[in-house]
Amino acid sequence: MTKKIALVGIMGHGKSSAGNLLLGEEKFRTSNDIEHCTLEIESRNNNDLEIFDTKGLGDDKKIEANSLQNLINTLKTQKINAIFIVYNGVDCRFENSIKNIIKSICKIFMGKYIWKQIGLIFTHYGYDVDTQADVKETGNKMMKKILEIAENEYKEIIKNQNQNNKTCDPNEKIVKSLNCFYVNPKKKRRSI
Repeated sequence: MTKKIALVGIMGHGKSSAGNLLLGEEKFRTSNDIEHCTLEIESRNNNDLEIFDTKGLGDDKKIEANSLQNLINTLKTQKINAIFIVYNGVDCRFENSIKNIIKSICKIFMGKYIWKQIGLIFTHYGYDVDTQADVKETGNKMMKKILEIAENEYKEIIKNQNQNNKTCDPNEKIVKSLNCFYVNPKKKRRSI
């Protein structure tokens, strides 16, 4: 059975490169340019893995709203097995775009169980020990922030849900950590 993985994140953080790394070959176009190289959601696959590379967020709000809606539609219709938020490990800032992705995930998937299927990929991990330690420290902070935002979003959903239509269980606990992968785009495929 083919595993389906969606890669989401900010423009230029290495989603396409991470997709190529996961697939084990150059199937997505990548660029060091300042322009988008992924303009719409694209999927590529090998025998057992299908990767959905999404348009990077962080442009103007109108384009971002459209990109988020396309992402939501893809997550709903494609039966995605996992979602990875991709960050440039060296230039890792918490952007509003990421907050919007987290809130969208919470609204699409009402149960907190979905967070067992979400992970982080930090690109540009570095080839020296100091850079790797810095990226891992930043990664831990980022993970905690993401889970905090998700928990707060679920509290809002629970507070506002209709008594007759409870879609989110208030007793369900969110995960304490996310799977984090630290990669250099030029290295060989890592198994999921």
